[in-house]
Amino acid sequence: MNNRIKLPIPASALPAVLGLCLFLSVFIACPACLASEAMDKYKIGAELLSKGSAESALFFFDKSIKLNPNFYPAYVKRGDALKMLGKTSWAREDYKYALRLNPRCSEAKAKLGGLSSKRKPRKKPKSGGSSASSAVATKSTPDDKGLSGMSRKISTGKTSAPPTSD
Repeated sequence: MNNRIKLPIPASALPAVLGLCLFLSVFIACPACLASEAMDKYKIGAELLSKGSAESALFFFDKSIKLNPNFYPAYVKRGDALKMLGKTSWAREDYKYALRLNPRCSEAKAKLGGLSSKRKPRKKPKSGGSSASSAVATKSTPDDKGLSGMSRKISTGKTSAPPTSD
């Protein structure tokens, strides 16, 4: 009598299949692993931001948010990095989103309030000529020197265009 069990796959492929199952169970199906990795990226970004390297910090905050889109502290710190880079409209959106995720986040409330109170008044167009042409001439756009060519993804997954003014 033959007591061998017949497998649906060849025995030589068994280690590869088991390895794939292990990989999927540990790295894909493990939210704690992703949360831990998101926290690691966040900590690196926070360290870089504290040293004044906002562009590099922004990269790590983006990675942290991609790994854990509900991690509101990453939105707050990414807002800080954006503010440091002169992207106050985007910073404002990150602070608002952090508050949507956690309405009790006092840090986001304070920073959002600080942005609102420091709004710059718009310049009046110079007299002479048509008002339409002078309004176009004085319209300001944000400085994109650090982030040129980059688009920003909001948590909905849609790409948003850079704001036209702060």
